Amino acid sequence: MGEVTNNHKFIVIDNLTYAGKMAEMHMSAFSNVLSGQLGTAFLQYLYRTLIERGVVIGCFVNGHLMGFVSGIFDDRNFYDRKHYLYGLRGVVTKLFSFRTILNVLRHIKKSISATEGRVRTELFSIVVLEEYKRKGIGKELVKEFEDYLGSKGIEEYKVFTDMEFSDGSKLYGRMGFSINRELRLLGLTLREYLKRI
Repeated sequence: MGEVTNNHKFIVIDNLTYAGKMAEMHMSAFSNVLSGQLGTAFLQYLYRTLIERGVVIGCFVNGHLMGFVSGIFDDRNFYDRKHYLYGLRGVVTKLFSFRTILNVLRHIKKSISATEGRVRTELFSIVVLEEYKRKGIGKELVKEFEDYLGSKGIEEYKVFTDMEFSDGSKLYGRMGFSINRELRLLGLTLREYLKRI
């Protein structure tokens, strides 16, 4: 179980019905961060929006989604009122959790800070099922993402990772990303990486 064979394929996901599966996978992978705590409705909206306004590339093994990478082309055109309303709806269900309230404040600050730089394109998430981790799928997904961006004439992109709950910094360091800046978000350090394609 979990062995990657020649049966894996990378496909741009344009079918909105995958949003539910992606939300489920995201909640499992990111249970310690805000996005993984806001619930299924928020994440389904998020991934529907990413499919419609950005790009989601899935890794399928024998027809089953084992991982995916998602990204946006222009961060100024991604975060809209509906995004925050769905997020607020998720927060209300956990309103009395200090941790969730703190994470919401961090997310708002990150959203504002994210659009301050010159690079607009952002790798949003990489999710791989647990049994397929450490088999190179994440690295292959990033390569597929970069190939897709290159086909659209995009030469550089960014990715954010938090230094407390994510292993992303290890992957990004090995893949040639450079640290652009660190943001201090109410006790959490968020690192922005840049990469030229």
